[in-house]
Amino acid sequence: MRWLVWSLASPSQVIVATAIAGAALLAIGRGRGRLARLLVVAGAGALLLFGCLPTAHHLAFPLEHRFPATPLPDEVAGIILIGGGERVECRARRVPRR
Repeated sequence: MRWLVWSLASPSQVIVATAIAGAALLAIGRGRGRLARLLVVAGAGALLLFGCLPTAHHLAFPLEHRFPATPLPDEVAGIILIGGGERVECRARRVPRR
């Protein structure tokens, strides 16, 4: 359920919905021309800014480079997966129990 709510309310979906709502208001044309143009321009501008340009890279760069990178050890014994990255029911079907 949470996945469905987030997929409908994610920023990219809100931006697209804004542009579509503006286009629909322009198509209907019931005296809402200024609002419709504002929604279309805002939606298209946001799609251009966040969809086509490397805005995410420029926003994340200061966060990624705020602290120096930790040097890796010479030898790595293993990697530990923490926090629900596996699907237990899928693994149970493939790996027989001992």
